[in-house]
Amino acid sequence: MNERQFLFQDLPVERFCHIFKYLASHDLLNAFERLNRRFDIMLAQQPLCLPNNRQMSIQLYCHYLKKIVSKHASQIVYFHLFERSAPCAID
Repeated sequence: MNERQFLFQDLPVERFCHIFKYLASHDLLNAFERLNRRFDIMLAQQPLCLPNNRQMSIQLYCHYLKKIVSKHASQIVYFHLFERSAPCAID
């Protein structure tokens, strides 16, 4: 049999954009950031919606502030921020 092998990374960009909509921003970035140049380009163009931080653990909240908000601010289209005391707050 001459079966062509299909690789996940061979999906068209449109399919990845659709898949990315279902992932939380931290899961999306942790899974695909710096995977390869193609994914870096797709992620740079992906709008990010950050969830209500009231339901986050303090560790995840700090991760959002340090890694996601500071590095991907121009991509954020929605960010629900509930006042919270955090030792890792950014300027």
